This record gives sequence, structure tokens and C-alpha cells, in this order.
Amino acid sequence: MRVPLLLVLFLLSATGSWAVGIYPAKVDVEARAGNQVKLVFHIVNKSDDTKDATLTPTNLSADSNFVLVFEPSRMGTPASWFWPQAEAFKLLPKSDTEHVFRVKVPSGTKPGEYFVGLLLDPNESRALVGKKYKLNLKTRVAAIIKVVVPGVGQLPKSATLGESTIVIEKKSPIKFGVLFQSTCVSSLLARGQCRVIGKNGRVFDSFILQAAGQSTKGSAFVFPKGSRRFGGKLQRCLPLGSYTVEFTFDYGNGWRRAMTKKDFEVTQEVSSEQGKLLILGVDKELIEEVIPRGGFRAFKTTVTNIGFEPTEITVSKTLIAEVSPEKAILAPGGKKDFRIIVKMPRDGETQLVEQSGKISFKPQSGEPISVDVRIKLPAEKSSGRKETE
Repeated sequence: MRVPLLLVLFLLSATGSWAVGIYPAKVDVEARAGNQVKLVFHIVNKSDDTKDATLTPTNLSADSNFVLVFEPSRMGTPASWFWPQAEAFKLLPKSDTEHVFRVKVPSGTKPGEYFVGLLLDPNESRALVGKKYKLNLKTRVAAIIKVVVPGVGQLPKSATLGESTIVIEKKSPIKFGVLFQSTCVSSLLARGQCRVIGKNGRVFDSFILQAAGQSTKGSAFVFPKGSRRFGGKLQRCLPLGSYTVEFTFDYGNGWRRAMTKKDFEVTQEVSSEQGKLLILGVDKELIEEVIPRGGFRAFKTTVTNIGFEPTEITVSKTLIAEVSPEKAILAPGGKKDFRIIVKMPRDGETQLVEQSGKISFKPQSGEPISVDVRIKLPAEKSSGRKETE
């Protein structure tokens, strides 16, 4: 029996072993209805030949884990949100070229997950020859894009909060911790907040959590389907009584939220000892700013003596910030304004696009209190490594 020559179309979700590939092969992006985002892809030609190629967005059906479902898309036509709609170009030998697409989600789009395949057709084929057949395999490589349009209570969760811990010791501030667990197939940016609430509903303390391995408080990346512990310590003394600690996380550009709670008790002995430690308060615990190279920003923060004795405060500076005055004496209940100048180094001084540091206000006795500083270059000029001091 003779088998005629067949033309078979292959759709791949990764670069595979072909001479031409596209990366990233999977993209998870969030965009509100009416907003626009930019996506950048790289096309690689590993061969020694010049190739004519086209790049075309097309509608797909898939589940939340990027597994293709071979049925008509039930979520509209998101491929029409992409511009350009099609692009033809030449792939030079041994080349890596960048292609930019803009995705504009129409106003009124319903919340949900929308999938688009960015099809790369390099106009090449490969012959497979058997004893009784010959197949020509024409390749099309695809990047799969998930566009998440957020909406209150209508999106599947991509993260949960695991085990929370409370460490209560007499000689140190009460410490709180919680495990952030991601179920998303792409990295998530998460930011945690902790509130300590009394039984009467009064909020006794509220502070931003710091991720394990990070030098400052604030947002931190969590690897795909990974977990990361966040923690912080109490900044104000708690009187004898029962309390609830509430952990709240915003993640995925702040459009989703995860929360958990845990109850704990404070004894009279712990309250008395911690009253000697926690004697300073500050109105600004985190400074986050976008600053161009060579630029600076000025801020004011107020430090309060919440203890019962006068105290002298000494300021410990960071490389990216200047503080004045460097010392101050505060009476019980007294307040002092400190001026903070945050500077982004000029070209040639550093290649880092994001820097961080910690300004510490230390009393004569007791726990210091800090203001964390995180600065970065404007997005359109960012290039290079991300690192902290």
C-alpha cells in the first residue's frame, strides 16, 4: 500500500529542537479592562540560513496551567487585542531579534483568563521517511500568553497562605511570620501587611512584612509554584490581653488578595518587659520611589518617644540616603522631624537599576526602629541587574 505525501502541521508551545524558536514560551500577564500592556518576545534562528517568517496572534483555549484544550475558545477573541496583528520579517542566520507587541484590553471586558497563541511560522519543514511512507513536517512554533483581566471575587486564586507563627519572648519584640505559597506557573510579586487587633476591634499595630532573604520590607518575588516566608516584629508594646494577628497579601500587581488570622495572648510579664524595649515610633516605615540617575528626593519622617523616660536617638544612615539631624533628644511623648534625602547614583557610579537600604533610629536603651528605603530607575531606562545593598 502506498501512502501519499502528507503535509502535517505541528503546533508547539516551546522552542523544541527546531532551528527556529520563540521565547519566553509562556507569558502570564495581568491587565485591567481599558488598560494596555507591552510584551517583548525574542525570535532565535539557530541555522546558517536566512528564513522568511511571520508572527501572528491567534485565539486559543487552555486551562489555568497553560494546557491546551482543543475546542473553540469560550472567552471571546483576545487575539484582536494584540498589535500588530501580523508581522512578516526575515530571520538572519544565527540571529536573536526582539519583537514588541502591545495588548489593549477593551473597556467592559469581563474578568477572567484569556489565552492567545503567538504563532511563529518560519516557513521550514522537515522530512520523516519510513518504509512505506514519507512525511513532510511543517513547523509552527507558538508562545502561549495568558491575559488575566482582574475582577473582584471572580478570578481563581493563584496563592494561599500557609503556616503562620508567633514567637513571644520577654526580652525581645514579639515576632510574626507566615508562609506565602504560590500556585501560579509564573513568578508573582507579593507584598504583605500585618495588623495586630485587640478583642474590641482596636488596631494596636500595623506594619509591612519583610521577605526572607531580602534586606528591606516591601514587595518580593515568589518563584512559580514556590513559597517564601515573610515576617516582621511588633513595634508597639501590647497591654495584657487577647489579640488577633491578621496577615494580608496583595499579589499579581495588587489585584488579588490572600489573608489569614491567628489568635494569641500577652501576659502581664511579657507586656512589662516589652514596654522597656519598644519605646520609639515612626510615621513612615518604608520609602519607595522611582528616581532617575543623578536625581534625588526629599522626605520627612517623624520619630516619637512612646516610652516613659527621656532618650537620646542616634541615626544610622545608608549609602543611598542622608539624614539630618544625626542625633536628637526626646522627652517622653516628644516628637522630632527628620529630613531624609534619597539619591540615585549617577552613571558610572553603579550599574544597578534598583537599590535599597535601611535607616535606623536607635535609642539609648531598647529596640531601634527603622525606615526602609527602596529606589529604582524609571522603567523605560531600566537595564542591568537587580541587587540590594
